[in-house]
Amino acid sequence: MNAEVFIDTNVFLYALSDRPEELTKAERARQLLMNENWGWSVQVAGEFYHVATSSKRQFRLTHSSAMDYITTWLSFPTASLHPSTVRQALKLRERFQVSYWDPR
Repeated sequence: MNAEVFIDTNVFLYALSDRPEELTKAERARQLLMNENWGWSVQVAGEFYHVATSSKRQFRLTHSSAMDYITTWLSFPTASLHPSTVRQALKLRERFQVSYWDPR
């Protein structure tokens, strides 16, 4: 992975936020994504998808919207698995309605 900055899940979530109380964090997150040589991991992709599409979120992305973001971000250095593996996993998730197990 050739990147100067590793982007964590929260950076992506803040970058998409339009909540007034998160304005400063949202601006900084967008700045990082637009101006830095960044990379991320498959784990972050999975975490982003899980949190961003969660029914517990006030601002919830659809499967399609989350897929669009992830697909775009896969053009950046991605640690662990080949990007096509991530795309395939997300397609399978939608097809078979697989979700994370949440014991709560």
